Amino acid sequence: MMLKAPRLGKCLHRMAEQILPWWCANIARLPPADSDFLRWREAGRLMIAVLKCYEALPLLEPFLTKTAKLGTNFAATTIRALLTAQADQELKTGSESLLDFAMKS
Repeated sequence: MMLKAPRLGKCLHRMAEQILPWWCANIARLPPADSDFLRWREAGRLMIAVLKCYEALPLLEPFLTKTAKLGTNFAATTIRALLTAQADQELKTGSESLLDFAMKS
């Protein structure tokens, strides 16, 4: 049980702004049949679980918005990678989730 709400420290910002985008770029290149794909996917799920635990998923919003606006194949594979890591969320605006962005691209 937590006595105080956790602070959103630098490590959570770094995970959302640098590590998860790096992870997306790497997992997007792996074919789903590759044996490493399952390990990479599990690593992504663990990172998303940490962000969810500390209620830090909104830190992904700038990356998601920027990626979704690209409208390229990279954007689609990045969003698909995040969805495989169970990263769907409602964004701050409350109007679109990650799944909504995936359906558009």
